Amino acid sequence: MLVPVAPSDAVAFVRERHYTGTASAGMVRYGWEVDGVLVGVSIYDGGTRAMQAGVLGPTHARRVLHHHRLAISPEAPRFTASQFLAAAHRDLRTGGWAAVVTYADLCAGHVGTIYQATNALYTGLVSAGDLTFRAPDGTLRTTQGLDGPWPDRRAEAARRGWVEVRCLGKHRYVYLLERGLRPSLAWPVLPYPPTPYAVRRARRARAARDRRARARGAERLCAACGEAFAPRRTDARYCSGRCRVRAHRARRSEDVVDLAR
Repeated sequence: MLVPVAPSDAVAFVRERHYTGTASAGMVRYGWEVDGVLVGVSIYDGGTRAMQAGVLGPTHARRVLHHHRLAISPEAPRFTASQFLAAAHRDLRTGGWAAVVTYADLCAGHVGTIYQATNALYTGLVSAGDLTFRAPDGTLRTTQGLDGPWPDRRAEAARRGWVEVRCLGKHRYVYLLERGLRPSLAWPVLPYPPTPYAVRRARRARAARDRRARARGAERLCAACGEAFAPRRTDARYCSGRCRVRAHRARRSEDVVDLAR
């Protein structure tokens, strides 16, 4: 169930469960409860002015939100994230918001599976070259929590044993909350990048095809024309439908001759 959540509670929940370990209070916050227990928090902020104006143009710039953080408890039931996002977007639509822009961080191995599952529009890869750090425990860190200017924060990260990671970029997705806005979208809509599930499914399909090919064996000779062909089935006898029909007609002709004798 969608519930309001206080800024301090939202930030604490997200910092404890989000892979970055960081969060701000943002402009709009939602919580998701299951049996009275808070299992998810979603935070939205205004993003940058360039992002707001770039989605639907300057006309709708003030009605665009950036999805700052989404954190789901590991104990949450299946499909919690998709149900949570759908409910949050319905409430944002009621509040007059036109679009939500969200990103999937390639540096963390994210492709945006949950965004694809909830029918977001994919608009390409952006923010190439972002610099983050990988801590000795394997988690990704930023220098936002460190003191001082950027050179001092970078030096402090090195002292802590953090390794610099230059990311490839982020996948950008857009949710249009109102009908009729698609023609106003300034960014191109592209095919979804493959998710880990899609990659595994493709690998399984390829392995199954290879197994079937090994079971069928090497090339064999067509029983009608005598030409060599690669069978697509283990019991294939003919190289084509034409040869199969020709053999069938030949057998029928033989049957007719036998009956005439």
